[in-house]
Amino acid sequence: MNYDMNYDNNYDEINECENEEKDEYNNVKEKINENENKTDKVTDNVLYRLSLNPNKGGLQNVDKDKVNKIIYEVSKGSAFFKNAKEREKIHTERIKEMKKKYIELKKRTLDYEKQKIENLMKKMENERDLSQYIVHIDMSKSMISTANYEERKYGVRSAMPGYIALKLCKDLILVPPRHKKYHEVSLEIRKVISSYDPNYCPASVDEVFLNITNFLEKNPLYTPSKVTEEIRQKIFEKTKLTASAGIAPNLMLAKICSDMNKPNGQTELKNDANEVEKFVKLLPIGKVSGIGKVTERTLNELGIKTCGELKENMIYIRELFKPATYQFLLNVSLGIGKTIINNKWERKSISVERTFSNISDEQELYNKLLDISFKLAQDVEKENLKGKSVTLKLKTSGFEILTRCLTISKFIHKQEDIYKVGKKILDSCIEENPNQSYRLMGLRLSSFLDSKKNISLDKFVKIIDNKNTVDILAQKKEYECPVCYKVIRVDYLNEFEKHVNNCLNNVEDIKQSEFIENKKYNKKFKLNDKESDYKQIIKNDKIDNTTSEDYYHKGKQRLNNKSNNQIKHDVSSTSSKLICPICKSSIFCSTNEELNRHIDICLNNDIIKNYET
Repeated sequence: MNYDMNYDNNYDEINECENEEKDEYNNVKEKINENENKTDKVTDNVLYRLSLNPNKGGLQNVDKDKVNKIIYEVSKGSAFFKNAKEREKIHTERIKEMKKKYIELKKRTLDYEKQKIENLMKKMENERDLSQYIVHIDMSKSMISTANYEERKYGVRSAMPGYIALKLCKDLILVPPRHKKYHEVSLEIRKVISSYDPNYCPASVDEVFLNITNFLEKNPLYTPSKVTEEIRQKIFEKTKLTASAGIAPNLMLAKICSDMNKPNGQTELKNDANEVEKFVKLLPIGKVSGIGKVTERTLNELGIKTCGELKENMIYIRELFKPATYQFLLNVSLGIGKTIINNKWERKSISVERTFSNISDEQELYNKLLDISFKLAQDVEKENLKGKSVTLKLKTSGFEILTRCLTISKFIHKQEDIYKVGKKILDSCIEENPNQSYRLMGLRLSSFLDSKKNISLDKFVKIIDNKNTVDILAQKKEYECPVCYKVIRVDYLNEFEKHVNNCLNNVEDIKQSEFIENKKYNKKFKLNDKESDYKQIIKNDKIDNTTSEDYYHKGKQRLNNKSNNQIKHDVSSTSSKLICPICKSSIFCSTNEELNRHIDICLNNDIIKNYET
């Protein structure tokens, strides 16, 4: 009996252990299934990133599933696919956090915020400009790094890797680019367009925006549709190329319309508030230029697929997105865009980049940097610009993009200087990842010199650099003070300016002997006591179209014809004679403020700038 009881107890324990093992197995299996599901979801999302965009002109009737399957089979396992997968995981986590916040916002009462946004929307709609007729012309046969419409039927699209395109279309013909020909044809098209709007704005080599409002006012028998048809016909006669077009009250809507009837067609959206509202309400958000696949998927996860749904959820968009993105999406939801075509803008930067096979060898990377810096220097010279911020862009073999920027204290434009700063950045990247290979490199020069603004103090001081290179290569910058002539080591220019100000406040202690010992500054600026009077002479000279050099020699000649007795100084008996630390002239002043004013004039004098050595 005892035996049986023990046996039963043991049997129960065995059953319990087996049940626990089964439960543990089931839990592990569930976790594996969850991970597999997560992996499948991530893979699906990556496929969504890589898949065709059906909103693009010429791709609407393509067998999307078939094309996407080929893209997946060709891409899977590649470094690009792995990188896309990692980015998708990060994006998925962001969406999860955003959805949590979205659900919490839905539970809250936001009557005040809703009323505020509704009032803002009404105001924006009342101020909507419907007086302009904007046309967007898009060449139907793309001319550069893209696919024509026959190829698009197979799923081939712009910026697609060649090996994928060849898988989709076995009879694909890859034609080398002819940039010179593209430029010539582009000029022909622009000649046609300029006769309708001389202030047109090219969006790319095969796209252009123009405003035909003035043309319609001068030609009342024309309609917007008729004008656009005439433009497309003239382009075809000149180039034998067809064009698609969109006509709308603003640039954003005109671009959307031009994509709706491709190839060789046009779409017009009437300048009517009700028509615009109907059009925008059902418009898929992916059709809007500026909303890419990442933003589209994010909005889709929130249940937003059309611009009408976007408008209904603006109260939540305001809380979920950054202010700039919120403002952009608000304009999109209302169909409001720019109505003024601006073809003049101030260049903020110039850049050059190149893609190549994977490179990890340092010397090869330096050679690439040298080639890119040479091309960048050529472009900078053409624009007659100088910059002080250099940015290096690198793309690793795993498609990770790295950017590093270095800002120096002097404006540069020469190839050797751009290369030295770029090499400094590249060296730090190589030091961080010694064996890393790269497939793309780019250089950008920005923070350009503005000739209209006053030149800062560093223009007038000497930077100590024995190696004759840009000063960023040193850990600290060394400046020579123009007052006390000491070499000052500082991290930032404002520290040096403080030192100069202190010297100027103690300028009474500067002795005449210091001036004699530092005659090199007289020689540097080519100024003396007589020339301080000569500056007054050329200041009153009213001859136009004369260079600073002409002024300099003319002033010298007039001074030589004068006797020293004619040069008089009207000073009071209380004034003291001091030496200017910049031009080394003898000046009479009774206060430090008068001396400081004189020094300010010297620092900003055009003659010093032109004759600095």
